[in-house]
Amino acid sequence: MKVEFVNLKEVSNSLQMEVRNWRNAQYITKFFQIPHINEKTHKNWLLSLHEDKPSNIAFLIKVNDKFVGLAYFLKIDYFNKIGEWGIFMKDEFSGKGLGAYIEYKMHEMAFEKLGLYKLNISVLENNQSIIQMHQKFAYKIEGVLKKNIVKDENRLDVYLLGLFAEEWMVKKEELKHLLNRYEVSL
Repeated sequence: MKVEFVNLKEVSNSLQMEVRNWRNAQYITKFFQIPHINEKTHKNWLLSLHEDKPSNIAFLIKVNDKFVGLAYFLKIDYFNKIGEWGIFMKDEFSGKGLGAYIEYKMHEMAFEKLGLYKLNISVLENNQSIIQMHQKFAYKIEGVLKKNIVKDENRLDVYLLGLFAEEWMVKKEELKHLLNRYEVSL
């Protein structure tokens, strides 16, 4: 299986706009804090990808010539060397190990190419499998925002997780086996 990370700002406008449809799919929004992305918000986010030192960077995930999801960095602070990141995939590609592979590659980019000191991610309590996956990558739960988000008329906690570059460098070798399943192109 060949996996490629394609910079979102380098693809057609129509494909950039299609990402909004993926992001607004119910199987994705149930795990995200923002319930719906309108066209204006999406276009503004796309514009932010073109800044000289962008605070947002996004990659389409392409598997065997088919676009299957998006991995992205948000709120990159180049002075403090911190940022946030996230990922979503089309439903038929979830739960097949691809997410762990993408997480590995995003950590390489964050810590080894962008030179970040720390990555943060927030995860809703209804996504326990993802919290556990991040913990396998050495993320620590740094806090919980109690009953912070409303989903389907229920209040959910938001888990705040963090990973430092030095922790990643220790964990990286242990997780290198994740690369063996995929041929990569960045």
